[in-house]
Amino acid sequence: MDEGRTFNFEPHNEMGVVFLFGRFYDVLGFEGIVHIGTRCPDCVAIRRGRTLRVEFEHRSSNFLNHRHALIQADVLVCWTQDMDLAIETIELQSALRDRQRFKKNKPDLRTGKILADSERREAARKGSNRVLLALLELDRTSEGLDPWRFASAWGMRPAGAVKALARLLNKGLASRAEDGGILTFRITDYGREMADRLKEARPELHSMLSC
Repeated sequence: MDEGRTFNFEPHNEMGVVFLFGRFYDVLGFEGIVHIGTRCPDCVAIRRGRTLRVEFEHRSSNFLNHRHALIQADVLVCWTQDMDLAIETIELQSALRDRQRFKKNKPDLRTGKILADSERREAARKGSNRVLLALLELDRTSEGLDPWRFASAWGMRPAGAVKALARLLNKGLASRAEDGGILTFRITDYGREMADRLKEARPELHSMLSC
């Protein structure tokens, strides 16, 4: 075992947990990894000669938020244990505390928009968020917004952007027009009123709008 292995970041999502488990599984008491996939259980690993089903989550509460059943896994590996569950839980934040070499004077990745862009894509994955983000984007543009530009800005598929803008149209929050043969959407007065309310109700979404 390499006792010198360390890491110098704090996971912000499940993929960070997967990376840390792959790097330190032996430190955590496992002898090997048999399989890693994308469905619960995320991983099959060996510990003390036993084959165990392992599920990865950023926070332990996500195990229930993702509607997993406790019988689907033997071990839950997370970065933060924010909820006690009836399943063996390994909190990496505690288990790997001595391995973390995070320093505040390291460059903040947010300055390069790396984490910010990741958070924007994650927010846009939810259909309900896409509608709200579409309204906020319309509110800040005077020339109108086309679905492809909206999709590109938030890392989503054009079909998802069209669907979100169409819902605003159906609710009277937006109007449609063509600009040089390109379908565009513009915010209505009612839409602008609702956008102002949205900024107060969901400031975290409003803060994600690119400059």
